[in-house]
Amino acid sequence: MLDGEEEKEVALEVSIVICTLDRATQLANAIRSILGQDCDPRRYEIVVVDNCSRDRTPEVVKEFQIHAANVRYVYEGRLGLSTARNRGTAESRAPIVAFFDDDGTADPGWLEALLEVFREDAGAGAAGGLIEVGWPAEKPEWMPMDFQGYYGACDYGNQRRHLTFPQYPYGANMMIRRQILEAIGGFNDELGAKGTNIMQGDELDVFQRLFAMNTRVVYEPRAVVHHWVPTERVSRKWLLRRAYKHGLSNTRLSAVRTGATRLTWVALLLRASLNSAWAAISAAGGAIVMRNIAVVTSRIAYMIYWAGVARGARDGVVRGTTMTTQ
Repeated sequence: MLDGEEEKEVALEVSIVICTLDRATQLANAIRSILGQDCDPRRYEIVVVDNCSRDRTPEVVKEFQIHAANVRYVYEGRLGLSTARNRGTAESRAPIVAFFDDDGTADPGWLEALLEVFREDAGAGAAGGLIEVGWPAEKPEWMPMDFQGYYGACDYGNQRRHLTFPQYPYGANMMIRRQILEAIGGFNDELGAKGTNIMQGDELDVFQRLFAMNTRVVYEPRAVVHHWVPTERVSRKWLLRRAYKHGLSNTRLSAVRTGATRLTWVALLLRASLNSAWAAISAAGGAIVMRNIAVVTSRIAYMIYWAGVARGARDGVVRGTTMTTQ
């Protein structure tokens, strides 16, 4: 800096919220990848929301804070990803809020690519990018392509484009203007994961409400995040459990959003039961005549998904709603 020249003030553009629970090692990798962005660190802050961790999470964040003034720590004692995301939004200070997973890492150009969307498109209300799945070893032979979204995969092509519902950015790689997110009331804390319970629906619900407001949602493939799969999730048992929770989450979302009647639930229960039975027959036939284990796994996962829908619909018939989370 030349003598007498004052350092130019840089405005805070985005708050990056990372909600975390008992993943101190992965969290460190996530924070490190964000601090390594090709972006002036004064333009962004990292808000770590500790959602009841029992490991070294506070110490890990403090270690980064020694050298990075833009890293903040918040403790949220009410368990739930939606609750933690809302707390992160409330604590953040920038006009744009980004959400990032504690088991993700970002390419160096990730942040600049997404911020460029908002600079070049004043009408953009939300944006997200490409998410590639990082496997602990080789991708399993039994893994179906159509179910990799359960592990965070998100790919809408190699060109920037506007998304239309039901397309939406996934939670490991999304940005939303704070004013718009607050206008829709944030994340619904009746939806989404709570601790080890892998219920879903929170992100889908948010984007349903954003699209209902005619919010422009942009996909930018140059904003690349890698979502690393824990070893314990690389099993067909976990995939099928996730499929079941997906079906159950969708019926819960229907109850929260539409207040469906018992008659509606009866119709859904019948449809889900028929679909599950048909998928079971298809899976059994595939196991007999096919050697492609990924196709057979996919058919079984569809059967389990519809079983989850049926369980949720059954609760709707009995209770007039569907709030089961197990």
